[in-house]
Order: sequence, then structure tokens, then C-alpha cells
Amino acid sequence: MKIFIWLFPLLLSIYLVNRHLHWVKSYRKKHLSIRFSMPVIIGSLIVPFTIILVTLLVSFWYNKSGGTGNEAQKDAWYNAQTTLVMLWPVITIIYGIVFWRIDKRYMNQLKVNHEAGNPKQEKTPVPSEPASANLPDENPENHAPVIQNENGVYSYVYRKSLFEKMTTWVLKDDALCFSGEDTTEICIPYKHIRQLQLFYFPNRYKTNNYACKIVHNNGTDSFYSVTFKGVGNFADNRIMYTPFVTTLVKTLSRKNPAAEIIAGNTTGKYIVNWIIIGAAILLLLGSLLFFPLIGGGFLLLLRLAFIAYLLFYGLKHMKANVPRKVINGNIPPEVIPALSNL
Repeated sequence: MKIFIWLFPLLLSIYLVNRHLHWVKSYRKKHLSIRFSMPVIIGSLIVPFTIILVTLLVSFWYNKSGGTGNEAQKDAWYNAQTTLVMLWPVITIIYGIVFWRIDKRYMNQLKVNHEAGNPKQEKTPVPSEPASANLPDENPENHAPVIQNENGVYSYVYRKSLFEKMTTWVLKDDALCFSGEDTTEICIPYKHIRQLQLFYFPNRYKTNNYACKIVHNNGTDSFYSVTFKGVGNFADNRIMYTPFVTTLVKTLSRKNPAAEIIAGNTTGKYIVNWIIIGAAILLLLGSLLFFPLIGGGFLLLLRLAFIAYLLFYGLKHMKANVPRKVINGNIPPEVIPALSNL
């Protein structure tokens, strides 16, 4: 049974590398002209360090619990741990080079698409009449807060993080477009959108965060219901997010009926999330069973508090993100922030 504890660092490694890759690509799309990517540099330092640290912690626990057998095996195990620590700079450099190459290749691909007039990079002409005239009717309660710009199109403005500037999303007559403060406008025609996914996406600083993910012919893009205000400070932006997403769902349903609109996670990701949450809780419970007094009473309470946190937000996350389809534009309330809570 103890051997299964190694699934935790393995699954964590896959998850961290995947999230780092998504961050690098998302940043590059909005900062095509920037030579050095901050997500590549920061992630190349944090991801290998985190993976090695967790692997060592699991390794120490495995060794202490007697999983390594006799003394000779334990000595070999300690040598392996020491080697892993010594190789950390080398692993970090190799990891950084790999992601630098990935970022460079992706940047070149985006430049080629831009020069070739790829549909994703085309600017959609402003219609002769406000695009709002072609959008589906809304419930007045949700419709009123949506902001319209000078061209009469619906827009949503937010900032994702410290490393990205303000981004503006707009609903035009035949495309969903977005642009940053220093980037050209990118338009995604509704007919090129294959999937729209709405889900609850909390973390330590953003427990009320919701996400909208767009999968289209040229990749994926996403935006969130909270906006960055400062380090560790995120503001609830639901008064703009909820009406905008509601209008987007109904517009996409009418413009492209073939597009799949999903509430919650995909089935595969939903299963993986259960495994990660379960493994984290089992690891913490195991630390309580085998090392109950390490660190004294304070650390014991800290571990119990973290287990309670995982159970509360983990189960809330899984309950909200049960995979299901959005039919006739009826969005399940679990995957979109309610305006009534303001």
C-alpha cells in the first residue's frame, strides 16, 4: 500500500507541467513582441523545485515508515536523495531550456499565423449598426450591467495577474474578440468555436472565482470572474462577468449551434481532480497517523485546518464542476456567479 504514495508526486508533476505550459502559451498570445517570457523564467524555477521538494518529502516519509527495508537499502536511498538535491540546478536548467524552446516555437507559429491573415488574427469590421441589435434578448436583470463601448458592442474588462495587463473582451456581430493594452485585437469567429466551458475555479486568494474557457480552431483562450488589483488582492467582477457570459452563451448557441457548451469540467479532468484531492487528503492523514507529534501542537492544528480547507473547497469545487451540457442557454447556477449575492 505504501508504494501508492508515489502516485502523488507523479500526478503533481503532470499537473504542474501542464499548468505551466498553459500559462506560457496564454502569456505569449497576448505578448507576441516581448522577447523574454516571464512565465518561462518563473515557472522554470518554481516547478522543478516544487516537484523535487515534494518527491523528497514523500521519500523521507517512505524511508521512515520502513518502506526501504534493511540498513543497506536505507543508505542507498539516502544517497539517491542526496543525488537528487545535487542535480536540482541541472534539472532546472534543462527544464528551462525545454520551455524556452517551446515558447520560441509557439511565438514563431503565432507570427506566421498573423502574417498569413489567420482568421484568429483578423480584425472583424465594425457593423454598420450596433452588434447589440443582433444579440439575443436577455433578462433585464442580467442585461443592464453589461458595458457597451463606443461602437455599441458588449465588453468585459479584467486583469488576470501581475504579469499581464488589462484585457478587454468584446462580443461583435460575428466574432468574440479580445485585446490587451499593448496588443492588437484578436478575433475568434463564432463559427470557429468548437467548445465553450464554464466552471468554478477557486484557489487560495480567489475562492469566488469562475472561469470561461473557449476552445477554437487555433487553440484555447479563457477569462475569469475576478480581476487582479494587487499582490494577493483580487476583486469580484461578477457584475460584468455574469451578464457578459450569459450573452455569450446565447449568442454562440444562435450563431453556431454545433458548438458544444459545457458546464463544469470535462470527464477526464473531473476524474483526475478527484484523484489529486484524494491523494492530498490521504497524504495529510498519513502524516497525522505516522507523525502526529512532529512540530508540536501548532503544526498538528495547522494540518487539521488544511485538511478541513481541502474538504470544504475541494468538495465544493467537485460538486459545482460535475460534467454536464448547457442546453438552450440555461447555465447551471453552480458555474456562474449570481448577481443576487451582491
